[in-house]
Amino acid sequence: MSMSHDEARQLVARVLGGIFDLAAFRQLIANIFPADSLLEDKPISGQYIPEKFRDDVASFRRLVRHEAEGLRMDVLVVKLRSAAKLTRARFMQRNFVARYLNGGWGGTEKDAALVAFYCSDADEWRFSLVYKEYIWGDDGLRTTLSEPRRCSFLVGPYEGTHTAQEQLARLLQLKKPCTLQDLQQAFLVEPITRSFFEEYREHFHRLCEECAALRANHASLRKEWADRGITDADFAKRLLGQLIFLYFLQRKGWLGVKREQPWGSGSRKWLHELYEAHAKANGHRFFDDYLEPLFYDALARDRSEDGGWHEGLGCRIPFLNGGLFDPLGNGGGYDWRGVDVPLADSSIGAVLETFDRYNFTVREDEPLEKEVAVDPEMLGKVFENLLESERRSDLGTYYTPRDIVHYMCREALCSIWIGPSMSAGKSATLIKSRRPWSRMYARVFPVRNASPEKTWNVSSARMNFLPSKPAKRHCVRPHRSAIRSLCVPCRTP
Repeated sequence: MSMSHDEARQLVARVLGGIFDLAAFRQLIANIFPADSLLEDKPISGQYIPEKFRDDVASFRRLVRHEAEGLRMDVLVVKLRSAAKLTRARFMQRNFVARYLNGGWGGTEKDAALVAFYCSDADEWRFSLVYKEYIWGDDGLRTTLSEPRRCSFLVGPYEGTHTAQEQLARLLQLKKPCTLQDLQQAFLVEPITRSFFEEYREHFHRLCEECAALRANHASLRKEWADRGITDADFAKRLLGQLIFLYFLQRKGWLGVKREQPWGSGSRKWLHELYEAHAKANGHRFFDDYLEPLFYDALARDRSEDGGWHEGLGCRIPFLNGGLFDPLGNGGGYDWRGVDVPLADSSIGAVLETFDRYNFTVREDEPLEKEVAVDPEMLGKVFENLLESERRSDLGTYYTPRDIVHYMCREALCSIWIGPSMSAGKSATLIKSRRPWSRMYARVFPVRNASPEKTWNVSSARMNFLPSKPAKRHCVRPHRSAIRSLCVPCRTP
């Protein structure tokens, strides 16, 4: 019997909103595949794990064997050896499951797997769908288009479950056997992008209206913005851009870092906690009292001699000098210390509440690896879509979609590979067969002695504005991303 929508959401929230619990996960899987009995397979470990994966994978077990529309799908639980393997070794995880799908255990090929990756020393875990893509010929035979693809939710007590609740709850309400197409729909990224942008745009229009009302009622603010050439739309756009950028920083653990603690150890909910502390203290000027000092003092000043410590906020804050956190306006920006911008706390709180519901990731999607979350590509979509169409045409500002970038890179590589060392036919065949991108780049651009700190993931043209550690001087230069994507070293899985 299928669940009601509310019951389904509650089950998804309970299972995915906490640390990994095998019993709870089995309950979720039993409701996704109600016609299949849960297996009692013992975990496979030790010498039965292939040698190339033993340093990463502690054990794995199968929970369900499922078949629908002629496709075989299994449910797996994979225990990794450390938290680093969970967050960084994404290619290893996909390759491990790819081996399983290709008959690495038992000799029987599978078409897809629903997999929970977890480890004992991490609160978060990864819920993934790994599947093969096929094309059917006129002769009725199928051809595999690429290596298995993976889509993942990063879940746990510090991750938002709003998206997972919306998309996975549908699987629990099916009145027919769950198919691979149903699973693919549940792990789509596009619905998140559309939903997030629609809510973002609503906040933008509300802030524009509030700014217009503030200018009408405060002569000093009206004069200051007029002198600096600031419009309501400019201010609303800048404020939302600053907040969304901080959510990416927060996802890296760069905000709220305690003294003597390393970058990356900050709270993933630091902005929410800051807002809650302000509300408990009966504050009513969150923008003036906290956000302006954070934007224009903490983030805009180099305090590297003191380890980035900011006395007013009581934590370490990174220095970002790319211009996003400079005061808006001509002549050095508006006087944020002398002129109040009395935005209502409820307006800022509504924006934070919306952002808190979504997962943010600092990893942009790649051809074979997608994370179901808001990624840095959203910055480009927001910037382009909030520009008036006339101004966009005047500036020539258009964000290139990821799929087009992949196509351009692939075509560029085709022309590079066709040379004296390789025939045109062999080159084109290898490119079109979609060999693993990282291997292909490594062969095209071999780099000797490339250190991990200098390694970039280059399957698409990326902004890569968040390296592994905050640089002393660091600013966003999106126009260099295409060059980086073709000319920097890469890690071969």
